[in-house]
Amino acid sequence: MPALYRDPLVDNVGVWGIPTSTLDWCEENYAVTRYVAEFWNTITNYFMVVPPLLAALRCHQLGLDTRFLLSFLSFMGIGVGSTLFHATLQYKMQLLDELPMIYCTYIMLYCVLACDNEPRKKNVGLKLFLTVCNILVTVVYVVFVNPLIFQWVYGLSVAVLIISTVHSARKHNVSQGLSFSAFVCYGIGFILWNIDNAFCTHVRYFRGLIPWPFNALGQLHGWWHCFAAFGGYFQILYTIDLRVKCMKNKRKSEQNGSHQNGGTDIRPLGKKNISSRMFRDLWCWIPVRSRRKYDPEYGVNNNTIISNGSSKHMRT
Repeated sequence: MPALYRDPLVDNVGVWGIPTSTLDWCEENYAVTRYVAEFWNTITNYFMVVPPLLAALRCHQLGLDTRFLLSFLSFMGIGVGSTLFHATLQYKMQLLDELPMIYCTYIMLYCVLACDNEPRKKNVGLKLFLTVCNILVTVVYVVFVNPLIFQWVYGLSVAVLIISTVHSARKHNVSQGLSFSAFVCYGIGFILWNIDNAFCTHVRYFRGLIPWPFNALGQLHGWWHCFAAFGGYFQILYTIDLRVKCMKNKRKSEQNGSHQNGGTDIRPLGKKNISSRMFRDLWCWIPVRSRRKYDPEYGVNNNTIISNGSSKHMRT
């Protein structure tokens, strides 16, 4: 399996041996240490591992829907797989990087498509369809070893996710700030990824003019990891925001129906109610900015969380 950018004049061979992956990125191999094939491409996966892990733990603590926990865990899985891939440049590790990207995209797509379903609804048909798609893609990609298969499938999946996200924001009147941020971050990362691929010789030349360690700023694939990490994180936060809005609208509809029928007791739509406070707590896990000022107007103020139809004051 030929590598894309392997240059024997500048690329070394380390403890993991000659790369067996179908892709070898623009970063010089084993240039920093003989134990890591692509050092900078490896460590930049921090943003795809640590923040999603912390967010997944917070999802569990707050009792959010399982779909959001799986979203963060699958997103973290991409970071772990990418770390192993760039550290070794072995084909088996490449699969651990690329296949989770498709799995995570389908989980995010499920979160968007099933945003307004009742908590007790299982959505068996949609889950089965997406699972079958994942299995088919996995089998085809493993049998026919061709990176173009992954790139086309992943590109189409992301396109469907973007279209579904835009449609859901308009349908449910949700602020598009998070989704827009996700698209911008991912778009910038995608542009840098393509520049790194198409102009690798030039990128390496200009990188060579910059003294170490500042030449690491020219590792465009590493920047792709950073921007993609924030883009994916924003997208998951958008699906949580979307779910909050849909559940709030359903609760309002039930309250209106109850008042018309002379009743006042409205049972919660799930075991634990999603609130803006929960959403804020997840947002705060982004390491570069606090989200304390964000408070979507879902009937929940800065000091109150709605649970089981009553208000409970919490410390800020």
